[in-house]
Amino acid sequence: FMAWSLKRSKAVNKSKTVVGVIGKGHMNGVVYALISDQGDLRFRDLVGRESSETWASSVVKGLVRDTVIGLALWALYELLQAAAVHIKL
Repeated sequence: FMAWSLKRSKAVNKSKTVVGVIGKGHMNGVVYALISDQGDLRFRDLVGRESSETWASSVVKGLVRDTVIGLALWALYELLQAAAVHIKL
């Protein structure tokens, strides 16, 4: 990502020089990526595939999942309460 942003900022600003501050541990990887860059790398390639789920569908799926779990726990609680009442009698 660092090499990508350095390369693209140079293209956007149309300048001959770009200054980037990177750590010593990243130096070799960034230099290698800059040298071997084919120019066809897109930001989407760096961050991975876009999720096919929309925000709304993931919220609905989570709500359904939580509702089912809640109902199962409530039914288990009621079952245990009924068993406890029968044992006391």
